[in-house]
Formats: sequence, C-alpha cells, structure tokens
Amino acid sequence: MAVESDLFKALLGLRHEPNVRSAIERVLSLSLQHTASDLGFIEITKPARERICSHASQLDDSIRTWSTNIIKEVLSTRKIVCTVAVDDERFRNLDSVKRHAIEAVLVAPLPLPLEGVVYLQRAPGHPLYTTADQEAIEFVARELADVALALLGKRTLRDLVAAATRSAVVDALHVHEGNVTTAAEQLDIGRTTLYRHAHKLGIEIDRNDD
Repeated sequence: MAVESDLFKALLGLRHEPNVRSAIERVLSLSLQHTASDLGFIEITKPARERICSHASQLDDSIRTWSTNIIKEVLSTRKIVCTVAVDDERFRNLDSVKRHAIEAVLVAPLPLPLEGVVYLQRAPGHPLYTTADQEAIEFVARELADVALALLGKRTLRDLVAAATRSAVVDALHVHEGNVTTAAEQLDIGRTTLYRHAHKLGIEIDRNDD
C-alpha cells in the first residue's frame, strides 16, 4: 500500500540513528504525521517489564495515565485496538476516558520479544482511524521492534568491546609503567594502534614516558 511504502522508505534510515531514543522519537513523528494524530507515545519494555525507552508527544506523561487500561488490553491480548473509547463498552465507563473525552484511539503492540505499544490519539470530534491507519501502525510497530533490537544489540556489543579494550590498555600501560612500546607488545598490537585506542577511549598517555 502507498502509506506502507512511504513509511518503509522513511524507516529505512532509522538504523543509522545513534540510539534507541532518537529512533523512537523519529518513529513517533512519522506515525503522527501519517495518521493525522494529535498526540501519542511509544514505550518499549523488556519482557521483565524493565523500561528501555519511551517518548511522548505533547501533554508529556499524563497521556499514559489516561490510557492505562487501553494499553493493558493491548498487551494482554497482543491485538491492535482501534476504537472510539467513549463508545466502546470495554473503556467507556473508565473515569479517565470520560474525564478526558477520549474518542479515536489507535494502539498497536510491539511484537515479542519486546513488549510495549505505539499509542495514537485524535482530538475529540475528529474521525475514527481507518483500516489503512491500522495497517500502517501495525507495520510501524514491527519495524520499530526490529530497529530497537538492532540498536540495542549494537549498543550492547559496542559497549562491552569498548569496556574490555579500555581495561586491557589501562592494565598494560600500568604494568609497563606507561611504556607504550612494551605495553603494545603485551597486547600484540602496534604502537600506533595503541595510541589510537587510547585516544578513542579517553586514556591519557605521557609520551615522555615512552
């Protein structure tokens, strides 16, 4: 479909985002734009319910309080909710729905192993979300999960490698009292490589000790 094609092109660039937060901020912006939504949020958690990252548009975190029961429904059934909340027998008697006159809402679950939702809402008086909107947000949820897992995996591996490298360089320089030549020999790398690692990892080397 045309919307999916446009979204797919836009989402392709997300894997180049520096971290998960910037990626989901971009996804939320795209989702709001493509569905003509007035507000929304995205939250990603692990199965153990540890929050990884979340981002809301407008009205900050208050929207989460309004929509708690709708989100619980989505997470328990693993099915998308597209409804007019004030008319839906599942939600119409909720204080938050009545108090805030929540009408058109669209909430899609993220696929396992992640848990979380893409939540979108239109202002009172605006039309119900269409089938095309539902399909687009289901697509967004799938792509977002893939991007988040990829970014989390890259970040975790990069952090582990950087930490291990820094520890090895620091230990070698300490053992050899700052002598770069013998420290590099211990690490089985060249002097230039050691200097490059040290600079990248913020390790200061006194060249007078070399």
